Amino acid sequence: MNKLRIKTDAKILICFLSIILLCFIQMGVTYLYQGGVLKNITNLEGVENSLQVLAISKNGDDHVLDETIYFSILYAEKGDYEMVNSYKSKYDQLLAESKIRFEKGSIASLLKQSHRTAKDKQLTELYIQNIASAETGMRVIVTDAWTALQNKDIQKANALITSSDYKKYHEEMHLNIDNWIELETSNLDVLRNIVFTQLQNSISFTLVYFIMMLAVLLFVLFAVRTFVAERDRFYELIYNTSQDAMMTLEGPDWKFTSGNPMALRLFNVKDKNEFMSLSLVDLSPEKQEDGQLSSEKAKMMIERGMKEGRISFRWLHKEFNGNNFHADVLMSRIDEKGKSYLQAIVRKMD
Repeated sequence: MNKLRIKTDAKILICFLSIILLCFIQMGVTYLYQGGVLKNITNLEGVENSLQVLAISKNGDDHVLDETIYFSILYAEKGDYEMVNSYKSKYDQLLAESKIRFEKGSIASLLKQSHRTAKDKQLTELYIQNIASAETGMRVIVTDAWTALQNKDIQKANALITSSDYKKYHEEMHLNIDNWIELETSNLDVLRNIVFTQLQNSISFTLVYFIMMLAVLLFVLFAVRTFVAERDRFYELIYNTSQDAMMTLEGPDWKFTSGNPMALRLFNVKDKNEFMSLSLVDLSPEKQEDGQLSSEKAKMMIERGMKEGRISFRWLHKEFNGNNFHADVLMSRIDEKGKSYLQAIVRKMD
């Protein structure tokens, strides 16, 4: 029994240590996954989205600035120079806001924080340089066009805006803006896929971890159940094969509530039901050898057993409807599930 207990206790200890180890592994991996996901989400929202917004806003700003100069030429052709001046003020304001927006974006700083590849960073820098170069050429021509409009030289302003140089700069600028937007969109998609994959991996790991924990817990329950079953079989074997009569008795009438096979043989009782209908007094002669009534002395011994918890004494028993015999009795109190009763072990004296 001790070997069984040690073996089972070792299995249970190993299982609980495995659970603790799995918990630490799960915490570590979850921390890494969540840290990676959080880092990528922060980069996605704070860096990649900002770069894409800058690229799209640059495209929108250029369209609005183009419309402003075109409308100004139309109003100049109608002789409405008040509207021309209004559009000039609007153009200057929009251009200033675009420059501020573009500078405040801190593109260099954002690129440094970005997790994109070195090649994509170089491409982004190239597109931005090309945009700036083309924009500089365009703004020089537009500045000359505004000067021509201020001098009411509509033909020159129109010629400048429709010139091949202006078109070349305009096409170059928009080609690079489109490439930049496409690159930013691609990088955002890549990062979103990474975040999605990390979340999937985190969910998968959690599921696998849960299954492993469940398996270990089931193994622990199985080990405990096996131990309890083996223990019960062990005690049942002792109870059924013991050469001592073993029985329990319970108040208030203090009849027997159980008895092993040896108890039935010792008192010559045919079965357990018959045995459980009897009490200590029923299996004793009217008087003990010291002259005391068995009923009174039995009551006294039961009270001592309940009070002291464990007593031993000599007793004159008798078989059920049979002969008297001397026996050594060990009586112990058992406290279980809120109630107390007595267990007695009776050994017949030779």
